Amino acid sequence: MIESRPSPIAGLWYPADPRQLRSEIQQYLDEAVYYPILGELRALLVPHAGYRYSGKTAAYAYQYLIGKPIETVYILSPYHDYHPADFLTPAHSAYETPLGFVDIDQEVLNSINDAMLMKTGCSIQSVTRDKEHSLEIQLPFLQSVLAQPFRIIPIMVRSRNPQNCHELGDIIADHFQPNNSLLIASTDLSHFYHEKLAHQLDAVIINAVRNNQPADIFKAEDNKSGFACGAGAVTTVMWANKKLDVNHTEILYYTTSAEETRDAQSVVGYAAAAFYQIP
Repeated sequence: MIESRPSPIAGLWYPADPRQLRSEIQQYLDEAVYYPILGELRALLVPHAGYRYSGKTAAYAYQYLIGKPIETVYILSPYHDYHPADFLTPAHSAYETPLGFVDIDQEVLNSINDAMLMKTGCSIQSVTRDKEHSLEIQLPFLQSVLAQPFRIIPIMVRSRNPQNCHELGDIIADHFQPNNSLLIASTDLSHFYHEKLAHQLDAVIINAVRNNQPADIFKAEDNKSGFACGAGAVTTVMWANKKLDVNHTEILYYTTSAEETRDAQSVVGYAAAAFYQIP
């Protein structure tokens, strides 16, 4: 297996200097408003733009992980470049960020891949030195907040097939260990609409998330009533949530890039959410 994947976005999407990076993340965490969750946290929805634009929103979710002894994090993200495969994962043993290395749990990843191949005929293909930012950009936050080293199961979802995403969600749920694992769905919302229209489009996706209705996200994309660039990733996590009996969702924060740029003519939407289980 190829060794660690070097970061193609450090110094561009977030600071390359470790001290500056930790300081910036800590500032976002300090500014985030805490809403008590009366249940067991199972998953987070977080944005994936550069920290300048979405770091504040992401911190609303990541603050719930401060000091948590989580060992395994499943990260589902989109893949913004073209590739013929529906599902991708790095052909590396670890990710590298300015804060160190994050190992990939290859054993679990292989097991998920075997199950996907058996159920759908669709495998999770490996890519070398991918440039995908939406998965990597979650790692410095995780490295900053978790209490101990952790491993990840990174899966980049290109599929627009609801059934395949549903199957993958079920398979992930079968591997999920509630006492030491977490699911993360990485997505931004609408892109480059006027802020007033963006709010309307994003509300459709946010309502589907709040109501844990993954099928409604693909329907919204199909009828152009709402958009999420990580639709496949989000629906996969939401279907995993359903199989895990996750029964509550809290929308923690929503904003657009206009908060940073002051340009309301062409914005990107960002949301943070927590999915949790109340017996």
